[in-house]
Amino acid sequence: TVVSVGPTGFRILQVLMEAHPQVVTREDLEYRIWRHDPPASDALRTHVAALRKVLEKPFDAPFIETLYGVGYRLLADA
Repeated sequence: TVVSVGPTGFRILQVLMEAHPQVVTREDLEYRIWRHDPPASDALRTHVAALRKVLEKPFDAPFIETLYGVGYRLLADA
């Protein structure tokens, strides 16, 4: 199955894959995507939700885990 993600979604996925199986903190993920200029809104949550929709729909399985108050990680089965 081929999935298509935008540049920000791709970067999020890349960071999570490089860190797997470790958790990537929200702050670290924001820094790695936007450096010192993060958007004022909650853009990260929006991008992660869109990425989940693209990745999980065809497979009907979760790929990204949110650890509330900590960050995100790829699940081992992903």
